Amino acid sequence: MENSVCTIHYERFDENNKIEQGSGSGFFCNLKINFPDFPLKYCIFTNNHVLNDSNLKIGQIINLNYLKDNKMFKNKIQITEKRKIFTHENLDYTCIELFESDNIDNFLEIDPNIYNYTKKSLNNINL
Repeated sequence: MENSVCTIHYERFDENNKIEQGSGSGFFCNLKINFPDFPLKYCIFTNNHVLNDSNLKIGQIINLNYLKDNKMFKNKIQITEKRKIFTHENLDYTCIELFESDNIDNFLEIDPNIYNYTKKSLNNINL
């Protein structure tokens, strides 16, 4: 599971057109089920305050560092028109689709069916 965690580094232009650098963390995810309104299999999850509309423009490069087999790897993904992105400012999440060509294979596998939540059971759960 720890191999799915990564650090994210990016550059973006601020409102004065100066380059701003930032970083944060995220994790690689393999969703075992594709939902109609969330049709991704492989993705990277992070917070919206790390990656959002201001640094997810077409052409933007996101630098990723992660551990695999006790070695540090560096990778880059580029935001393209083909890459699906889901982001929500109020819930503070961003999810970016990953492709096989991104050469990332250490995903945390998530199967939402293992929880079998129903609307009724969620009413009594403390999150």
